[in-house]
Amino acid sequence: YAHPSFRKDCEVVLEAVKQDGWALQLVDPSLWKDPKFAQAVVRTHGWALQFAPQELREDRTFVLAAVQEYGLALAYAGERLQAVKGIVLAAVRANGCALQFAAPALHKDVEVALAAV
Repeated sequence: YAHPSFRKDCEVVLEAVKQDGWALQLVDPSLWKDPKFAQAVVRTHGWALQFAPQELREDRTFVLAAVQEYGLALAYAGERLQAVKGIVLAAVRANGCALQFAAPALHKDVEVALAAV
C-alpha cells in the first residue's frame, strides 16, 4: 500500500522489513543493487535470498551470509555455490535439512553429513 517511491527508498524498506520480512516481496528490484541494502536484508532474513538477483545468488560472501542465518537459503544459491563445501557446511549447521539442496557429491562427504545431523 506504500507509494511506489517508498519501495525504492533503502531506509524506508529496511524499516518495513524489520516489521515484516515479507515486505521484501514489494521492494523495487533496483534496491538489490545497493550492497548496503542486500547485506542488511540477508543477515537478518536469509530466506530473502530468493528475491535477490541471480548475480547475488552467485556471490560467495552474500550467499554465505544468507545460509548462516537461514540454512535452507541454500535452495536459492547458484548451482556452483551449492557445490562449495564451506557454504554447504554453513547451511547444514544452521539447518540439517539444507543438505537436500547441496550438490550430490557433497551428500557423500562425511563432514557434511555429520554436520547435518
